[in-house]
Amino acid sequence: MLSIKDTATCVPVLRYRHVTPNGGDFNCAPQHFKEQMSYLLGRGFHMLSAKQFAAFMQGEPTPRKSLFITFEGGYLDNYVFAYPILLKLGIKASIFLSTSSIRAGEQRANTDGSEILPFCPPHDECKARINQGHPESVMMNWNEIRLMQKSGLIDFHSFAHTQTRWDHQLNEEGKNLAMQKELEQSKAVLLAELGEVSEHLSWPHGYFDDDYIALAQEAGFHYLYTTEALGFNLPQDNAAHIYRIDAPNKSAASLGLRLLFARKPFLGKRYHAFKQYFAKKA
Repeated sequence: MLSIKDTATCVPVLRYRHVTPNGGDFNCAPQHFKEQMSYLLGRGFHMLSAKQFAAFMQGEPTPRKSLFITFEGGYLDNYVFAYPILLKLGIKASIFLSTSSIRAGEQRANTDGSEILPFCPPHDECKARINQGHPESVMMNWNEIRLMQKSGLIDFHSFAHTQTRWDHQLNEEGKNLAMQKELEQSKAVLLAELGEVSEHLSWPHGYFDDDYIALAQEAGFHYLYTTEALGFNLPQDNAAHIYRIDAPNKSAASLGLRLLFARKPFLGKRYHAFKQYFAKKA
């Protein structure tokens, strides 16, 4: 039984997208990722599963230095470079899948073996290949996802079906109908391929409004992940607005400093005010 002083008052959520040596936007180089994961273990952090994070949000006692690690999209580099590190260190993480871009295929090599690794390009090239109709070359496939799922460390959730900003293309009624269909399609694919659909959803492009929130909740998604970093995930707080920190492509020390502010609302509020002040001055 955890005592009050040993329980978390706030749980930060980390957001990764790419882990590749080939650079680009939204990337954390493999050497930095490995250093960060080793740092977290060495500093006594408890990496939560999605179910454990949900339990924390519902008010269940959670170890004081808890952290939830997420990845977005389902990119191949997550399997090739990040997964072997997580597996070796025994670290839990969740991956949100853009289900329209995940295809069938044979399991490819990763750094856990000695075979030649598939090329994992930077973000812009990934986007280009997906738009050209070849997502299989830059995204994980279902066999690789099921392998990761069987490890018991990695679970998978919805990132909707496509990454379309319907609010840029359709009127109010149209974009809501399109998002409703997106959520239905994503659920159907996850259920067919993995046998389950969770209550966790990450918003494509980070965009959401009150209509989207209502649609997601009606579809059974109750833990809704934003791209907003300036806030705190507190017990029995708003699970429809979960804050996440973008993991830096830097040393573990920089991550540790950011997590200090994320875990301590007293310090964190002052850090956020500092960030917002200089953002306005820029």
